[in-house]
Amino acid sequence: MPLKFKPKKELGQVFLKNEKIKEKMLKSMSLNKEDVVLEIGAGKGELTCEIAKLAKFVYAVELDPILCKMLEEEVNSFQNIKILNEDILNIDLEDIYKECGSQILVVGNIPFSISTPLLLKLVEERRFIKESYLTFQKEVALKLKARHNSKEYGFLACYFNVFCDIEILFFIGRRNFTPPPKVDSAFLHFKFYKEPKFFLKSEKMYLKFLRICFNQRRKKIKNVLKKFICEKELTRILKELSLNENVRSEQIPLEKYPEFFNLCFDFLK
Repeated sequence: MPLKFKPKKELGQVFLKNEKIKEKMLKSMSLNKEDVVLEIGAGKGELTCEIAKLAKFVYAVELDPILCKMLEEEVNSFQNIKILNEDILNIDLEDIYKECGSQILVVGNIPFSISTPLLLKLVEERRFIKESYLTFQKEVALKLKARHNSKEYGFLACYFNVFCDIEILFFIGRRNFTPPPKVDSAFLHFKFYKEPKFFLKSEKMYLKFLRICFNQRRKKIKNVLKKFICEKELTRILKELSLNENVRSEQIPLEKYPEFFNLCFDFLK
C-alpha cells in the first residue's frame, strides 16, 4: 500500500514540480562520475535519482521519516545512493569526507528557517566541500549578493563573500513548487575559498562583529560600537580607512569590513 504524505509546513517542505527547471539545475551542476554529492532535503527522490545517474555517489539527507521510506522505494534500484535520515545541521561533513575519500558537492533546496545556520556550517566545514548548488528564497539570495547603500545589504553579504564566490544562476517562480510557497526562489552556486578572501584576525569574532554592526544598521557606526571602543580611537580607525566619522553600517563597502574588524579587534576581546 503506497504511503500517504502531506507536506509539513513547519519543516518548510515544498517540492519542485517543473521538469525543465530540474533539467536546468542538473545542467548547471555539470556533474561527472568523479563527483560525490550530498543532497540536502532529498524528499521523494525526484532529483536524487537523476543526480545518481551522473555522479559517482549520492548521500541523500532527509529529516522526515515518512519521506525517507518513500525515498527508499524510489531509489532501491540504485547502488550508489545512501539515505541519511538525519538533520543536516547535525551531520559532520568530515565523516562523509573520510568515508568517500574526496571533497563533496553539496546540493539542496534549503528551507528559510535553516538558511543562515546551514551557510555558517558550510563555511566552517568548507575544507571538505568542492562546491555547492543551493536553492534559497529569493530574499536570501539578494541579501547574499547585496552591496552597500542597498536595503538588502547586511551581515550576510559582508560575511559570506569573504569565504566564497557566490553566483545567482537563475530565479525560480513560486508556482514551480508544490505546495506553492509565498515567495520566489533562486538557484545559487557557491565556490569556497581555501583561505578567506581578506585576512581576518578571527573568523568567529568577525561574525560577531558584523552582527553588532548591522544590529542597528541605520545608526552611525561610532554610536553602535561605543560600548567597545572610545570615540577617539574609533575616529582614528575610520580616518585610517578613509571613512567619514558619521558613516553608518549600511554605507561601508563589504571590502572595507575585514580591515575595519582587524583594526577594532583588540578592543573587542
